[in-house]
Amino acid sequence: MMDAERFNELGKLQTYKKLMEQFTGISPNPDFLQDMLEREKSLLARLELGDPGLYLTEWNSTAYHRELTNDTLYKAAYIAKNLIDNLDRIEGFGYWVLSDNIEETAASERLFHGGLGLMAQHGIPKPAMVAYEPLAKLGDRLIARGDGYIVTAGRGGYQAPLFNYCHFDDLYALGDISFIDETNRYNGFKDDKTVRLELTLSGMPNGAYRVVSYSIGRKHGSGYDQWVDMGAPAYVTAEDIAYLKAHARPRMQIRYTEVEDGRTGYTAVLEPHGVELVEWIPVY
Repeated sequence: MMDAERFNELGKLQTYKKLMEQFTGISPNPDFLQDMLEREKSLLARLELGDPGLYLTEWNSTAYHRELTNDTLYKAAYIAKNLIDNLDRIEGFGYWVLSDNIEETAASERLFHGGLGLMAQHGIPKPAMVAYEPLAKLGDRLIARGDGYIVTAGRGGYQAPLFNYCHFDDLYALGDISFIDETNRYNGFKDDKTVRLELTLSGMPNGAYRVVSYSIGRKHGSGYDQWVDMGAPAYVTAEDIAYLKAHARPRMQIRYTEVEDGRTGYTAVLEPHGVELVEWIPVY
């Protein structure tokens, strides 16, 4: 017979497992992370604890291990927005978690099952992971910041990451997931329209520049969307896996421009949840 203490422990475990398998909603506030960081910093100031250096760990938009939008292009824009909006607020961000296969819940047989990881099974990068590659190219000096972009300098040139973030609509945020399914996961967002961003940079040294852009969209850099285009196979072969990995890359485009009077411009057209980074590299 099981003793009472052991029974209570198993009861707690079952409750935790049930929570991990239930969708309980998402904050309707698109700036939730920024607001919470400000709250923490204000609390430290009130307690007169100085500036100990804050690191955000176990960071994600949800704690739910079967949140179907975790696999989609949305997560690329989510990461870009929150890193860019909070770039100089804390010392570092620790995203939770690297792989979908973690010990908190049982592994799923489905390839794209909404896990928390940056990578799906078989090491296939999700758009969330792909977004980190261009963001890693940022310089160490902030030049400008605006709605959907920043401009930095360093690493021998100038960099501008751009994003078109669309937040969940109110019904989805409250927990109504009835209008999305395995292959249709973009129905739970509001204000999901294509945007045109026009940047003008000034104060640059004159001369020739190599302009390189890295774009992440549903047709380039999203393993999930490629999987849907393949027919959403329930099981994948080694060839399928290689194909999905090969397509989980940003689109790269290169051109050259001449900067005169210290000014240059750039125009980007971003689909909903799209992310782009453009670099200006002097040609010596």
